[in-house]
Amino acid sequence: MFKREDNEDDLRIVLQGKTGVGKSSTGNTILGRDAFPADLYEESVTKESQRKSSEINGRRITVIDTPGLFDTELSNEEIQREISNCISMILPGPHVFIIVLSLGQRFTKEEETSVKFIKETFGEHSLMFTIVLFTRGDDLKNKSLDQCLGKPGSVIRKLLETCRNRFHVFNNNQPEDRTQVSELLEKIDNMVKANGGSFFSCKMIREMEREKQEQQMKILIDRVRETEEKMKRLEEENERMKMMMEEEQQQNLEKERKIEKELETEIREEQHQRETRDEMKREQERFRNEIEEMRKEKEKTEIEKENLKTEYEREIDRLMKRIEDEQNKNEEYKEREEQYKTQIKKKDREINREREEMRKEKDEFQVKHQTEIDKLMKRIEDEQRKNKEYIEREEQNITQIKEKDRKMEEEMKREQEKIRKEKEELQVKHQTDIDKLKKIIEDEQKKIKEYTEWEEQYKTQIKKKDREINREREEMRKEKDELQVKHQTEIDKLKKIIEDKKEKYETERKRREEFNEREEQYKREIKTKIENEEKMQEKLKEERNRTEGEKEEKKKMKITIENLKRDKEELTKKLEQRSRQERGEEIAIEIEETKTNISERASLNTGKLKKNKPRRKICCCIC
Repeated sequence: MFKREDNEDDLRIVLQGKTGVGKSSTGNTILGRDAFPADLYEESVTKESQRKSSEINGRRITVIDTPGLFDTELSNEEIQREISNCISMILPGPHVFIIVLSLGQRFTKEEETSVKFIKETFGEHSLMFTIVLFTRGDDLKNKSLDQCLGKPGSVIRKLLETCRNRFHVFNNNQPEDRTQVSELLEKIDNMVKANGGSFFSCKMIREMEREKQEQQMKILIDRVRETEEKMKRLEEENERMKMMMEEEQQQNLEKERKIEKELETEIREEQHQRETRDEMKREQERFRNEIEEMRKEKEKTEIEKENLKTEYEREIDRLMKRIEDEQNKNEEYKEREEQYKTQIKKKDREINREREEMRKEKDEFQVKHQTEIDKLMKRIEDEQRKNKEYIEREEQNITQIKEKDRKMEEEMKREQEKIRKEKEELQVKHQTDIDKLKKIIEDEQKKIKEYTEWEEQYKTQIKKKDREINREREEMRKEKDELQVKHQTEIDKLKKIIEDKKEKYETERKRREEFNEREEQYKREIKTKIENEEKMQEKLKEERNRTEGEKEEKKKMKITIENLKRDKEELTKKLEQRSRQERGEEIAIEIEETKTNISERASLNTGKLKKNKPRRKICCCIC
């Protein structure tokens, strides 16, 4: 806020208000002439800020007519620009902002927004320089202004309170009535005096703009900090989710390993069972051959025994071969296990890579990831449930097979015992034993067929499950790839936004630094100018004092010289008189005394002059 440096007669007024309230006509009534174009209809005639001035009672009054605050054609940004332009039209600044309102229309919340608009455009300090002016005062008739303003707490009452109850009423239909103008000017003068004789300066607007820019910068910085904090939180949550996923994956891998081991053990057992069954079949065939041989060759029992021994040895060899084959299979299984371990290590590496990539995921990925995790958990639970059911079924089947095998073994033992008995009693019970064996063989064949069918079904089920598992794995990989791509795109977008904000912040910071440097240079130049002026003034004062001292010394010298001349004349007269009266000796004595006196006085005067000005030398010659 600046003190008034211009003449006290100058007055600068800015008119503001809605379209159709009579701003232009009020400007015409204030200036006493048709300076601004006015229209009776509620249309915005003033599209740009206009400046007009005239002299009233020896005072130069300037009025700025602005476009409507809520004009139908102009946008709010254009209106703000026009209002800032109006300030530049009446530099160094306006003395008063007049909000023009019409008594012939209803007061709505738009009047409150006009005050907010002035605060946002010029700052809260501008309300100290604001007066409300009501047009169409002829509509009051017999009513008072309080009746038109409404109840306390109404919109217009609040507006007047914000403007410190400064208002005035105009009748634009009677422009010849200059009393209303003079009263308005008095109120403006009183307001200016209350504000310390100041006006609303452009520096206030600059300070307000700086404050706005600083607030915007603070808001941007706060937003950047919030985004950084959110990013940190998201990264922490992502890491936590990744840890959870890793743990779940490890658990799933362990479960898969267990299931694979169980399946391998089951497959081994099945293979062993098949081998035992094959052996049983062979043994049965052998027994049949033996029975037939017993029938055919009862006499050749010894030869059969030898054959049995040879067959036994062969069987032993076969068993040894089988043992060796099993050992080879175990070695192959170990090699497969090592291959499987290498594959697991590769998978672990891939998983670690995926972990590193998953660290870059953001908000949307978390939501989608959570949903996918839920789906995966459901699938895993379903798979676990299915696996449990499958394992239970397999256990049941294995128990059944074991029971069957046990029964078969028992039956084989019984059969062996029977065969032994039959060998001893072949002649008696040979036919009956053959029938029994036929029945047993038929039952066994049926059982073998059922078992083969069950094995085939079991294999098909295992293949289907393997296909489903592979499909689900491929789907999981595809979903992971898609999520990674989406996450990368989102990260790139966020990086671009942050970089744009940083660039804007750096440009604004550079602009501020340049502005501050210019201000500092300007202040330095002003300081140097002021210091130079002060030095010049001090030099001038010293020169003036010196010249005045010299003048006074000259005056004193003139006075002393005149006094000396007078003394000289008086002495000459006295000498002439005494010379006439007395003798020459006495005259000589007196002349010497006068010379000594004159020399002493001259020495005293010269000493005084030397004290006053020691640089100059004054010579007094007495003739």
